[in-house]
Amino acid sequence: MKTPRGWKTILAGSLVASAAFLTYAITPAPALAQKETTLTGIIGDTRCGNAHENSDSRACVIDCVKHMNAYYALIIGQRSYMLQGKTALLEPLAGQKAKVTGILRSDSFMVTSASPAQ
Repeated sequence: MKTPRGWKTILAGSLVASAAFLTYAITPAPALAQKETTLTGIIGDTRCGNAHENSDSRACVIDCVKHMNAYYALIIGQRSYMLQGKTALLEPLAGQKAKVTGILRSDSFMVTSASPAQ
């Protein structure tokens, strides 16, 4: 004897379809959407930017990052990008002009590599 399709069968089908849609909707965008780019600027911090309180900009940047809850930042003119990711690469470049490669996300930059700029 065949079982009639009732509301339970329809509800179960709707739940499966909803789960499939949500899985698709929250899946990260393909790697092409997260293309790496290289920017050149001064390695500063989110507290002082590039206007440091003392003449030793390197020491000021490191002090702000380690003791004042600031983040490393790439300063390009009037624009500032908070740097995240491989930030250990940034301490030797603090206060200097640097080339930083990574993924740009509005006002932040996920660092994959950094080197002194020419």
